[in-house]
Amino acid sequence: MEFEKILSVNGLGGLHLLKSYNNNGVFIEEIGSGKVRFITNISKRIVSLENISIYTYDDAVELVEVFRKVQAQEEGMPSPKDDNDDLKDFFRSVLAEYDEERVYVSDIKKVIKWYNLLKEANLLDLSEKEEGKAAVK
Repeated sequence: MEFEKILSVNGLGGLHLLKSYNNNGVFIEEIGSGKVRFITNISKRIVSLENISIYTYDDAVELVEVFRKVQAQEEGMPSPKDDNDDLKDFFRSVLAEYDEERVYVSDIKKVIKWYNLLKEANLLDLSEKEEGKAAVK
């Protein structure tokens, strides 16, 4: 499964798997609990992880690349509840060129939470695929 099938839904915490869709909306499954929901008005509420990037001073880095860098430094990863300065220091060690004015502490917390959630659910596969995309199991 590709990162395009992992969704962040505005107003709902956590991450969700795309199960199916029709003209009226999408069926999603909450990662971790398995709860299935039907979401309407999707254009304003849903974004796939494939379309999320982190601002840097030069450009933006895709979330999958950030996850790869987090994985390389996973042992020193703080909890999302840790001090803001610790979170910024960790993220600076992961992505030194991140734009500190446009990437907020809440964004850093979300990246860490999402990484941990996908890893705990055994959905995180950051190996390079032939197409150059990471996959979610």
